[in-house]
Amino acid sequence: MYTAIVVASEVNPRADNEDAMRCAQSVGRALDGRGIESAIIPLNESAFDGNDPVIDRRLFAGADCVFNLFEGFSYNSYAEVVFAEWLEKNSIPFTGNASRALRICLDKSACKKALALNGIPTPHGAMTCSVESLDSLSLRYPVFIKPASEDASVGIDSGALCWNEESLRREMEKKIRLYPEGMIIEEFLPGVEYNASFIGSAQLIAVAHIDYAQYPDLPPFLTYDSKWNRESREYSAIQPVICNDNSIRERIRRIGSDAAQVLGCGGYFRIDFREKNGNLYVIDVNPNPDINEDAGFSNHARSAGYTYQDMIELIVKESFGGKNGRA
Repeated sequence: MYTAIVVASEVNPRADNEDAMRCAQSVGRALDGRGIESAIIPLNESAFDGNDPVIDRRLFAGADCVFNLFEGFSYNSYAEVVFAEWLEKNSIPFTGNASRALRICLDKSACKKALALNGIPTPHGAMTCSVESLDSLSLRYPVFIKPASEDASVGIDSGALCWNEESLRREMEKKIRLYPEGMIIEEFLPGVEYNASFIGSAQLIAVAHIDYAQYPDLPPFLTYDSKWNRESREYSAIQPVICNDNSIRERIRRIGSDAAQVLGCGGYFRIDFREKNGNLYVIDVNPNPDINEDAGFSNHARSAGYTYQDMIELIVKESFGGKNGRA
């Protein structure tokens, strides 16, 4: 069996995009350990200059499967959707999520609406594209502000938590210049955060929780630095703890499975929750999350008894099993 590992290649990548190449090398070693031949295939920015990707199909000659670690570029996150569509159009099996799930989860406003329409609770909020439109919104302070069309916590820093209208306007003025596609503004839920990892359409691997009361000198949420900046205090200090509460796990499994069905998630994905007054709210859905050996998803898999090689092999098998939303 031969697997082509596809990853983005760009001149000045962000830390999260740069990390994908490290992940590709880890995946290659894991596949080699299972006797699966592989090669890393970088896709550069020039292939996505026009409306349709210009990709040489011969790059994938002989490949039984594409291990899809391509997450777009620092300036063009949507390219990950375009590439998944190209793979589907060319009938090439690939790991992770189908283009439908990638598309809707990258559009956080559409994702929130789809979940809400199907009775899956998310924090009260709205999307806006200008400072002026804030006057028309019904908000419950404190609020949390994040880019509407980014992933990997891009654009989330310590200023994302706004306690009043003045701080929100100040943050909005700064962020809308960087992310003109719009910002999501939603009620900030101060409770415990849960991160749940799934493989396939409904198999819950593990749940971890973060109690931010344990970190009083840090922002009470995960910033971009806490996920990607290895030199930051947040990165080293915040350590999610595996949750063994079966009642919480079952509630998360049920809500997560419902959310996956609504959004078309499969392959592998992570869903983040916050708790308020005993109720769980979906705050983010992340198809194709980071699966580096030291990433949260991989730590979840280890806690459930999977080695890293086990996890990577299972993800490859899912690409042939119709459980990534394409069947």
